[in-house]
Amino acid sequence: MTRQPQDRPARLPAVPGSSAPEPLLAASWTSAGDASPLGRDRLSPVSFRRRVEAAAAAGFTGMGFSSGDLEVAEATYGVAGMAEMLRDHGITHVEVESTMARRAGLASREPDVAWARALRLTEQLGAATLKVTPRHQEWTLMESLPSPAELLRRTRQAEGAGARLAILVPAWATEHSMRDVVGLVDRARHPNLRLVVDSWVVERESVPHHAVAAMAPSVVSVELSDGVRASLHSRTDAVRSRRYCGEGEFHLAALVSALRGGGFTGPWGVQILADRHRSLSTEEALRRAAVSARTLLSSVAEPQLHAS
Repeated sequence: MTRQPQDRPARLPAVPGSSAPEPLLAASWTSAGDASPLGRDRLSPVSFRRRVEAAAAAGFTGMGFSSGDLEVAEATYGVAGMAEMLRDHGITHVEVESTMARRAGLASREPDVAWARALRLTEQLGAATLKVTPRHQEWTLMESLPSPAELLRRTRQAEGAGARLAILVPAWATEHSMRDVVGLVDRARHPNLRLVVDSWVVERESVPHHAVAAMAPSVVSVELSDGVRASLHSRTDAVRSRRYCGEGEFHLAALVSALRGGGFTGPWGVQILADRHRSLSTEEALRRAAVSARTLLSSVAEPQLHAS
């Protein structure tokens, strides 16, 4: 039986002045230890069990994993064992992360192995979101994405696996990429093609708060991190120098307020890519990520919903 895409579960902490809690999610690199998107080996050296246990101990109720890391874990625990481990530790919202190759115009019609793997693991783990980012860093974001027709086909495939397909605008993308992707999602008009908002990209592109609020209905996940504005155009700093929430110059409170005002309630992901973060134990790194994000979320006043 085909799984239906999930509604938002896993909630923590509460919106100030409200009893409705919000989910907190450890995005993939936050628990991956000494691994990096620009590193020679992108696979996490930290075991799946330790990542799950440390995230749960820090108070996360959601986690993201790359499909590559999940495949490694599958060889040790099996998918059923992994799903049981997540449930036993209260991790009720799972995101599977994968790259997406552009298919249109390619002479070869060989299957995209990474995509097929991501779809399989998404369905078997009951993941709510299949988060994708373009594969080709030498191209602009729109050149890297599949054609609109191909993107819709893959959205339907994700839907068949019981998940929403969410496009992450990566930190290496050219300026205005978020605007382009928002337009692409709007034109597609498919309820399960959504957006991931990375605070680094919002700051780099100086996205106005009213625009953030307007895109909120299409957002299924947010990646929070802090940083200094002088580093925003450095691809290296984007994966080596991010800071915990509240330790930099980003307008994170305004971002949270704008998204809440547009109706977004979570999950609030934390994506810390930094050498300092990687130098810590998995347990301490996740504790700091959770405490800083929780402090940020609890400090932002209850929103006034923006008119649509």
